[in-house]
Amino acid sequence: MSWPAFKNRRENPYNWLLSTALQKAGVRVSEFSVQRLLFGPQSDILHMHWAPTSRIRGDSRRRVQRTSLELMLLLRAARLRRMKIVWTAHDIGAHDRKSHGDLEAAYWPRIAEYLDAIISLSSTALDALLNRYPALRTVPAFVTQHGHYRGAYPRVVERTEARMKLGLSADRDVYTFVGQMRPYKNLPALLREFRKVDDPDAVLIIAGMLKLDETRKEFDNLADADSRVRVFGGFIDDDTMQLYLEAADLVVLPYREILNSGSAILSLSFDRPVLVPAHGSMTELARDVGADWVLTYEGPLTSTILTESMTAAKKKRGEQPTLSHLDWNGIAEQTRDIYMSILNVPR
Repeated sequence: MSWPAFKNRRENPYNWLLSTALQKAGVRVSEFSVQRLLFGPQSDILHMHWAPTSRIRGDSRRRVQRTSLELMLLLRAARLRRMKIVWTAHDIGAHDRKSHGDLEAAYWPRIAEYLDAIISLSSTALDALLNRYPALRTVPAFVTQHGHYRGAYPRVVERTEARMKLGLSADRDVYTFVGQMRPYKNLPALLREFRKVDDPDAVLIIAGMLKLDETRKEFDNLADADSRVRVFGGFIDDDTMQLYLEAADLVVLPYREILNSGSAILSLSFDRPVLVPAHGSMTELARDVGADWVLTYEGPLTSTILTESMTAAKKKRGEQPTLSHLDWNGIAEQTRDIYMSILNVPR
């Protein structure tokens, strides 16, 4: 029973791709629901994605306490139904949460008591997780990589057509950000440094859902101050995603915090070089895919870094990065073997 399995495909195909590959690997996958957990057919495994971190979000202390208790009750119910519990740690903690740290400190030891396995998407991310939450060191931990998105989105529009549809000429240098716009993704810093880029024909595309909270006013002011900035707010459907990525010369993800990044994998899946801070799994990604495709930087983002990265991104390289090590079938087989190991089932 995967939480979630297929239902969030429109927002992020990750779970759908993994669950589909798991089925090919011989695993029966069902979608999590409270009713199915409590009263449905018996499942061997409850596999949670994002669930522990999402449950400690909330502006109200009472809401954080309530949702944390709800999750504990669900985990206890899974235990009573003799299910093994696996958590894939996509990130360390709830992004942009500014309070209730004392609740979080008490929360993770209780989570650890219920977990039979942790899956991390890189060795670096696993080290960071265990350093931040030592209580999780008692839980068996495994590493599987984040699979690629090749074939998950339509790709029928070529670069020239994509730029034409976005009102851009073929000779402009296009920096692109795609994904949910949240405070921790540091977009005001990107806008400030892009404004210093000394190229009147450069373009910065920022596309995705606007979830900027208190940084929204600063973001709007900075975006309005530079005519080279194009903001496309709102949900990006599958057909439109290809326009932003095919039009890009360089995808820029200037996050303040980054452990893993589906947006970086998505950019590479569209054969676009990506600029990311040298944090979390990004150094491993650069090592595995190649530093000419995954460009990293130390310290704060600067206009010089943007300019130099654009120059590097436009140099001749292979037609596409090698992502065979991020194939979903192999990842599913590894995940299946993890299930079997905690169930003590011979492989």
